[in-house]
Amino acid sequence: MKVIVSEKAIAGRRIASILAGREVPQSTEGKAPVFLFDKDGEEFVVVPLRGHIVDVDFPKRYSYWLGTDLKQLNNAEIEYVATEKEIAAALKKVGKNAEEAIIATDADREGEAIGVEALRFIQEANPKIRVKKALFSAITPKDIQDAFAQPVEVDHHLADSADSRREIDLIWGAVLTRFISLVSGRLGKEFLSAGRVQTPSVDYADDLVVKSSEGNVSIVKIGAFCERFLDKQKQEIAGCEVYDVKSEGFEAFSFNPLTLTLEFKPLTAVVRHRHEEDLVKVGLETGRWTRITGTHSIFVLRDSKIEIVVGGELREGDLVLAPKCMPSQPAITEIDLPHAFKALPQEVQEKVFITEAFIRKRVSLTDAGRKFLKMARKGAVSAYGCLSSTISQWETGKKKSVSYPLLARYLQALGHGMEWFLASELGMLETPVRQVLSVAEWHANERCAHLGEKAKLCRYDYRWASPLHLPVTKELMRLIGYYLAEGSHAGRNLSLDFGPSENALAADAVNCIAAVFGRTPKIHRKPTSLHINFGGHFGKTLFMDVLKLGENARRKALPSLAFNVADEMKKELLHGYFEGDGNYSTSGQLLCQTASEGLASGLLYLLLQLGILATCSPTTNTSPLPNQPPGGIKPRHGFKVRVSGKHNLERALEIVPARHKERVLAYLQGQTTRCGFDGIPIHETGLSRVWPKLSSNHAQRIGSQALQTLVETKGNRLASIQIQRLQCLAKSDLAFLRVNRVERVKPTTPFVFDVSVEDNENFVGGHGGVILHNTLALIVDREKERKAFNKQKFWVLNAVFEKDRKPFEAEHKSGRFWEKAEAEKAFGVREAKHGKVTKVSSQKRSIAKPIPFNTTGFLRSASAIGFTAGEAMNCAETLYQMGLTSYPRTDNTVYSKNLDLKAVLQELGKCVELSAEVQKILALGRIDPSAGKESKDHPPIHPVSAAQKGKLAERQWKIYELIVRRFLATLSEDAETMNQAVDIDLEGEAFVARGQLILKKGWKEFYPYSQLNEVILPELRERDVVDLKKLDLLEKETEPPARYSQGSLIKLMEDNGLGTKATRHEIIRKLYARAYIHGLKALEPNEIAFSVTEVLEKYAAGLAKPKMTAELENEMDLIAAGKKTKKEVVEDSRRLLLASLEELLKNKADIGLELRKALQADSLFGKCDRCGQLLRKIKSRNNKWFLGCTGYPKCTNTYPLPQNGKITPLSVPCPDCGKPTFRVQGQRYRYEMCVDPACPSKKDWKTKAKKMAADGGGEKPEEEVVTESEKQELEEDLS
Repeated sequence: MKVIVSEKAIAGRRIASILAGREVPQSTEGKAPVFLFDKDGEEFVVVPLRGHIVDVDFPKRYSYWLGTDLKQLNNAEIEYVATEKEIAAALKKVGKNAEEAIIATDADREGEAIGVEALRFIQEANPKIRVKKALFSAITPKDIQDAFAQPVEVDHHLADSADSRREIDLIWGAVLTRFISLVSGRLGKEFLSAGRVQTPSVDYADDLVVKSSEGNVSIVKIGAFCERFLDKQKQEIAGCEVYDVKSEGFEAFSFNPLTLTLEFKPLTAVVRHRHEEDLVKVGLETGRWTRITGTHSIFVLRDSKIEIVVGGELREGDLVLAPKCMPSQPAITEIDLPHAFKALPQEVQEKVFITEAFIRKRVSLTDAGRKFLKMARKGAVSAYGCLSSTISQWETGKKKSVSYPLLARYLQALGHGMEWFLASELGMLETPVRQVLSVAEWHANERCAHLGEKAKLCRYDYRWASPLHLPVTKELMRLIGYYLAEGSHAGRNLSLDFGPSENALAADAVNCIAAVFGRTPKIHRKPTSLHINFGGHFGKTLFMDVLKLGENARRKALPSLAFNVADEMKKELLHGYFEGDGNYSTSGQLLCQTASEGLASGLLYLLLQLGILATCSPTTNTSPLPNQPPGGIKPRHGFKVRVSGKHNLERALEIVPARHKERVLAYLQGQTTRCGFDGIPIHETGLSRVWPKLSSNHAQRIGSQALQTLVETKGNRLASIQIQRLQCLAKSDLAFLRVNRVERVKPTTPFVFDVSVEDNENFVGGHGGVILHNTLALIVDREKERKAFNKQKFWVLNAVFEKDRKPFEAEHKSGRFWEKAEAEKAFGVREAKHGKVTKVSSQKRSIAKPIPFNTTGFLRSASAIGFTAGEAMNCAETLYQMGLTSYPRTDNTVYSKNLDLKAVLQELGKCVELSAEVQKILALGRIDPSAGKESKDHPPIHPVSAAQKGKLAERQWKIYELIVRRFLATLSEDAETMNQAVDIDLEGEAFVARGQLILKKGWKEFYPYSQLNEVILPELRERDVVDLKKLDLLEKETEPPARYSQGSLIKLMEDNGLGTKATRHEIIRKLYARAYIHGLKALEPNEIAFSVTEVLEKYAAGLAKPKMTAELENEMDLIAAGKKTKKEVVEDSRRLLLASLEELLKNKADIGLELRKALQADSLFGKCDRCGQLLRKIKSRNNKWFLGCTGYPKCTNTYPLPQNGKITPLSVPCPDCGKPTFRVQGQRYRYEMCVDPACPSKKDWKTKAKKMAADGGGEKPEEEVVTESEKQELEEDLS
C-alpha cells in the first residue's frame, strides 16, 4: 500500500481521481477524510491535510501574561503541538502498514514543511517506510502523472527554513506584543494584536453561515453548532467555555474590513457562557434581525466610516452592515447517498437497503497459503480478534474457506495486506454472493464488497428507489422547491397539493418525480386540490432525514444542498418554490409566504448567492382554511419574502412563475426605479449636505451607477478622497440597513454563544444575515514623508488651437513655471489670434508586450482591478487546486521550453467566453512568448485548463480571466503607435501639441486592463497657421508622494527583501487586522501605528526597519541551501531581540505614556474653552455620557450630553460662542447643537423643539444638567 499526503482536501480529491482514472469518493479513517483507490493491483490512500497540522507554541507555564518574565519568554523552549489530531491519528494508522509514503504538498517552503510534519507522524508508526516527494506546478493529469512517475527526495533543509520562520515569528511576536500591551494597559480583548477571542453573546437560535472542510455551505443554529464540540478540550477564560475547533476545518462567512468584501475564513474557536438576562433584538428595515447581548459588538456606518458599536448602544436609525451578496461554492453534481446515510442513526441505516450488492465473503486457502500462515503465526492470536483454534483449522486445512474480514485483520497483524496475500497466490477469492444489504451492513463490509451496475437504494417494499449516486438535476431541484411550497407527509408517503386549476404544475411535478425515482405517480383530483402521493417510506427518509426539508410547515427548511449547487440549479429550486407558493403584486414585487422562520431566513441567504437582495416581514393570516368552521379560526403567523426593484427582479427573472412573467417583463420595460436597499445612504455619507436636492430624486440611498454619474457631473464639490471612499462603499459587498426596532427579549436557552474567526474576527449571522463583530514601518515612513512635504505652487499654460474647424490642445513647452511673473509674462500673448506651426515630427513607437506573471506581478495586477493581495492569492490557490491554473507562488517570468504553449491554447479554446481571443493567437502561426528574469523555480503563473464560468464564483472568474488574458498577451505581438509632436509659435511663446495614432493593437487587444488611447490631431504642416481659441493660466501645487497601494507595497517589500512571495500578502492582512493601517486603495497608518513605530525606532533602533527583517530572510535562505542550521538562525534572532528588549524595559514608563496617548487620540472631541486642552467623551459610573477635559485635575470643565440618540462630533465650531458642536440623531429626529447649555443659540430651544415635534421631526431630548452632587463623581471618573 502507498500513502499519499496532499495539502488540502480539494487537491487530494483531484490527485486521487487523476491517478485512479476515475472519480474517487471521499471515505474516512477514524474522523479524518481519505480517498481510497486501487491501481494496477496496488492499494493507494490519499490523506488530505488542512495546511499545517502542527502548531508552534511555548509551554503552558508561559501562558499567563502578568506573571511571565519577558526575558525568560525570549529564551523559552518551543513545542510542536498537533492541532489536527484526527488527521495525525489517520496518518499513523494508514502509515503503519504502508510500503511507501509520497508527499504531494505544494512545492515551496511552507508546502515542504507541511509535508514533513505529516511525514513525522507516519514515520513514528513506520520508521522504515520509503519516502518520496511528488513535485508538480499544476494539478493536471499530465503534471500529476509525470510527478508520480519521477518522484524526488524530500528537502528537509527547505522545511527547516520554513519552521525557523515560524519559531522566530512566535518568539518576536509574543515578546513584543506582550511588552507593548502591558506597558500601554491594553490587556484582555483589547491587547494590541490579532486573533483574540471575543465575549460570546449571540442567542442559541440565531443563524450562522458555515462551510465544512469538504467545502459545503450550510445555515445552522449557532448554539446547536457550538454544542457539537463540547467534547473537545475546554479552556476557561473569564467565565467562558472556549473550545478549540481549528482541527475541524470549518469556515465562517465573514466581512473583510480591508476589502469591504465577504469571504469564508477559518473558525478557530467556539465559545459559550451562561446568560439569563434579556438580550437585545436588533431589527433592520429589510426584515433581518439578530439577538445579542448588550455588550456584543456590531458594525455600523457613521459619517462614511465603518465603526464598531456594542449592542446596548444601538439606536433606531443607526445603519448596520449586512451582506448584499454571498459567494457560490464549487457545484455539487451528485449526492453520494450511501455516504449521506452513514451519518444517520443506526436504526435508519438498518431500514434502507442496497440492491445488487456483491460481498467477497470467503477466501479459499491454497497449500502455500496454509504453510505461510503456519510459519507466520503470531503469538496470542486472540489479541487480533481470532481464536487460536480457528487459526489452527486454517493451517491444517480443516477450514479451506475462511472469512475475508477475519483473514484481513489477522494478515494486518502479521504485517501484510490482503492484496499481497492474493497476488502471491496464497489464497483465491470465492465467487461473490449477490445480496440485498441494509446500508448499515454495507458500511460494515465496505472494504470487501462491490456494487453491480444496477444497484439502487430503497426501503423494504422496493416500490420507490433511487440510484446510489443521485444526480443533481433540474427535476430534483424543482421537486424540492415544489415540496417546500406545497408538500407535506403523512403515513407512508410524501404528498403535493396544487390548486384545482394548476394542471401544468401538477404535470411537471409528476415528471420531476418520475425523473428522480423512476416511477410515475398518479394525480388525484379532489374538490379543492390536485393531490399527488409519491416516494413511499424511502422518499420520506430521503426528504426528511438526508435532505432535512422539515417535518411540518413551521419547520420546513432549505437543504444544505441548495447552497452548494450551480446557480442554474438554485434557480430551478426557487422556480419550483415560487411556482407553488409565489405571487406578483401590482407594486412590482415578487413575493412568497411561509409559516417557517427557518425557511424564510434560508431563502434570503439563497437569494443573496444569486446577487438578489430580498426583504422579509412577519405576517398574520386570519382567513379561514378550507372546511374550517368560522368560530374555530386562529391567527396563523408567518413570514413574507419579497423581491423588488428592477436590479433584483432582472436577476430573479428565471424564478418568476410562468403565470406572472409577462407582467414582470412589462414592469422591467418601464421607467427606472429608485435604488433599493443595495445603495449607499445619502444622509449618513454627507451627500445630502453637498447636494440638498439629491434626496428628492433618490429616496434614502443612491446606487453605484447613479453615484458615478453624479461624481462625473458634479464631483468638483467633493475631495478626491471622499469620492474614493464613497465609490468603495457603493461597490462593496455590503448593504447598509437601518435599525427600525430595538427591543429586549428573553434568550432561547440559559447559554449564549460566539465564534472566533481567523484574521477578520467577525461573522455573518442572524435571520437573513447581519455582520457581527466578534508591513508597518514602510507605510509609516511614507506617511511621515507626506506630512513633512512642503507644497510648492507652480503654473501651467494650456492652449486650444483650431485648424480646419478641428480643435486640438497644446501646452507651453516650458511645462511648469515656478515663478508667477514668468508665467504671467508668457500669458501676455492671450490676445493673439493665430499661431504658426514651426516643426512637425513623427516617431514610430513599439510598446513591448508584458512579461509572464510571477507572484509579485500577479498581485500588483490583481490589486489594480479591485482585489486585495490576500483575496487575490486565495482565489489563485483555489484555481490551482481545481486544476485550472499553475502554482501561484513563483519568482519565474520565463516559460519553460518544455511547456507546450500551443497545447495550452487549444485547451483554452474550450472556454466559451475566451475562445475568440484564443483563436486569434493561434492564427498568428509562430508563437514567440515574452520573457523576463528566469529562476530555478516554478513556471510563471499561467492557465492550464479551460474553466466553465458558471461553475466559478464571480471573483474567482475575474482572477482566472486576468491570468488567461495575461497569458494571451505574452504570446501576442507588440503594440505599435505613431506619435506626433507639433511645435507652434504664438508671438514668441513656444507651445507643443502631441498626438498618438494606433497602428497595431497587438497585445493590448487581449489585455483590457492596460488601455491605449488615440489622440488625433488635424493634418498639420510646417508654416501652417492655426487659430487660437483659448489660453488658460492654471495655478497648481506639487503633491506629496502617493500613499502605497497594496500592489505597490508588495513590490517595495520585494525590493527590500521583506517576506517572501508566499507571505507578503499575509503581512499586509495582519496590519489591517491589528488596526495599524486603514484605507482601501491608499494605505494610511493610524495613530497607534505611528506611536508603535516611533517607540521601536527611539528605544530599539533597527527593530522596525526593513533591513533587520531582510537580514533574517537571508538567514532563512541559507538554511534552505544547507549552509546554516535552523538552531543557529533561531538562536541568533533570540540574541538580537534580547539586546533590544533590555532597552525597552529600561524605558517602559515613557513608552507606556506615549502609547496611551496614541490610543486615546480617537476619543478626543474638541478644544476646552477654559484651558485650551481637549475634551473627550466619558461615561460615568451611573452610565451617563458627558464631556470632560483632558487637563483634569487642573481643569475641571465638563459639559452634559444628551443621553438618547447617536452623538457625532463636528469639526465646525459654534458660530455664536466658538465652542465645539455635535450632531444628535435618533429614530425620528436629527439636529446639531453646541456643547454649552448657556450658548445664545439655545435661547429659543424649547420653541424650536415644539416646532420640530409639530413638523413631525420628533421632540428633542431634554438636555442633561450636571448637578453639583454629580460633578464630584464625574471628576473622579475623569481622573
